[in-house]
Amino acid sequence: MPNTLIHIANYLDQGAALIVHCKSKDDDVGTQILDFGRYFEFRFKSNFWGTTLFYCDFSWSGGKQRIDIYKYKRDLHRCCDNCVWNVDKVSMHGINKFTLKSDVEFTRNTTI
Repeated sequence: MPNTLIHIANYLDQGAALIVHCKSKDDDVGTQILDFGRYFEFRFKSNFWGTTLFYCDFSWSGGKQRIDIYKYKRDLHRCCDNCVWNVDKVSMHGINKFTLKSDVEFTRNTTI
């Protein structure tokens, strides 16, 4: 199985920071503070059994949310080795590697 790259970008309002903490059962990627227009990336290798799951806690002024950022069965054929996520004012968009369109979306919670 190839290494998978996760790319998370902050497209909230100008000047709004996004705090992201990603981990799996076995790995903790750590906390990242992303200013508007910034991104961070991390890589991992899916396990043999196809059960790899990474989730991220997102927080911003006025809200927080946890989403599954990578689920092997969902993401193997939509983004496989390069999974891009954009966080904007309304939602968190997973971009399909092949169509370059949002195909997984989580509406942002706006309250804590």
